[in-house]
Amino acid sequence: HLQRAVIAGLQDDFVTGKELAQQWIQRNEGQHSFSMGVAATVYAFGLKFTADFDRAQVALRDAMYGFNTAQSSYGIGWAHVVSAIVLIQAGRYRAALAQIDAGLARCPSAQGFGSLRTLLRAQEAFLRYERNELERVREILGEALPLLSDQGVVDAVSLGYAAAVRARVVHGDYGTALDILSEGELIALQRDFPRLNAALRSERALLLVRIGSA
Repeated sequence: HLQRAVIAGLQDDFVTGKELAQQWIQRNEGQHSFSMGVAATVYAFGLKFTADFDRAQVALRDAMYGFNTAQSSYGIGWAHVVSAIVLIQAGRYRAALAQIDAGLARCPSAQGFGSLRTLLRAQEAFLRYERNELERVREILGEALPLLSDQGVVDAVSLGYAAAVRARVVHGDYGTALDILSEGELIALQRDFPRLNAALRSERALLLVRIGSA
């Protein structure tokens, strides 16, 4: 059940992932282990889609406890990724940045944490754009954007591409912005990520309106 829950989550099948993770947690209640950390993280990710942010945060605290018990920096990094996603959807941008900073501290680039860093940095790029920190956005995207197409967490990938497009639009570089959107839309189709496709089509519509009024 747990392996299937993780696979479902990475395939953006959040309904199945949440159900399987919840079943595993109920059968293994009281455990504080790496496996419980994984299950609680997948469950929290699923709760986000019904805007059940409070229960998602409780699940993530359980996940952190399990990962800390197992002394797993990798697991803790994943919990920070999902926690930042939950907080961004809840509109708590300052708290999300704090989670990202904590996650990056756990994910040094030289020690095989490339995927986690990319997901965290993609979210950071979006948040820095929202704070009008455009130099920081360019710096972050220089690290994250080349690796973003290989990641499986649609929320973070969407935010990273959105930040990349909007950062180009600010400088009137509409051609590159459209190229970035085309790349993301192709990835969405190839990997069967309808939520990513929908998000990038919305960005394309906004960009075309901007071009039309320029």
